[in-house]
Amino acid sequence: MSDLGSPVAVSVIVATRNRCAPLAETLEAMTRLVVPPALTWELIVVDNGSTDGTSALLDRYRARLPLRSVVEPVPGLSVARNAGLHVARGEVIAFTDDDCVVDPHWLTALWNEFASDPELAALGGRVELYDPRDWPITIRTSRVRERFVSPLQLSTLIAGCNMAFTRRTIELVGTFDTTLGAGTRVGGAEDMDFLYRAFRRALKIVYVPEVLVYHHHGRRTAAQVARLRRNYTLGRGALLCKYLLRADAGMFLRLCDDLANHAGEALRHLRARRFPRRVARHYWHMCVGACYWLTSRRRVGAVRRSGAADLTPVPAAVPTES
Repeated sequence: MSDLGSPVAVSVIVATRNRCAPLAETLEAMTRLVVPPALTWELIVVDNGSTDGTSALLDRYRARLPLRSVVEPVPGLSVARNAGLHVARGEVIAFTDDDCVVDPHWLTALWNEFASDPELAALGGRVELYDPRDWPITIRTSRVRERFVSPLQLSTLIAGCNMAFTRRTIELVGTFDTTLGAGTRVGGAEDMDFLYRAFRRALKIVYVPEVLVYHHHGRRTAAQVARLRRNYTLGRGALLCKYLLRADAGMFLRLCDDLANHAGEALRHLRARRFPRRVARHYWHMCVGACYWLTSRRRVGAVRRSGAADLTPVPAAVPTES
């Protein structure tokens, strides 16, 4: 394990809140990582106000992992990830979730990508379903390497549970927007926002299928999937609102694409003299997401034309233990 003040190659950040059972699977998988001796790394688990046995669970793994824990009592995935960013020491900073099981070669694969390509700013990896009983959602199963070149790829190419950035990229892009993501009324889109801000700076972002995690999300009913999709739609509405208010051409393209994708279904229903309920519900939720985001922005200081609130540079890491 590295000394607390020394640099490391990769910082892995996992945020968690009252999810001991899946977190235990995540940590156990981390112990099985195949790590070359020259590759130094740290695992930062951000306890986002847990009231279960999370603290005791982390204590049990301290001897088996280069584990550092941070307590962030303010709820929200973006808030928790920002807390991790502010103490991370790695040249590369990777994110996965507390319901993901990393492949044994995950860490080495992502590090090799950055080590072999000085221009690479960010990457996302493959996300396979861990349990075949779970609904096939929140996964990325393409085996084809692909570069992120269009805003239209935001919802389909890279998942927030398997992405990594260089420290320089995070210094340029800033921290996660705390008005977005799980734990907010919007419920999602913090990962898409972060990636889009990197894309807008013309940074190189690549999907790499060899960087693999398995998602054990546990959703098995139509109601659970419907709630998740609703949150995704709220998030997309919030994201569109955030950037269309800045006259962003990329988000205007995404809006046009979304309208085109739903126009055919709406027309079929109208021609059959039926109300297009699903399409109407989709755009209702997008509008609600936009309203939620506007309300949240007013609460943290109103909508700023420059977006400075979510583009704050990451300060020098201050190692704080809990």
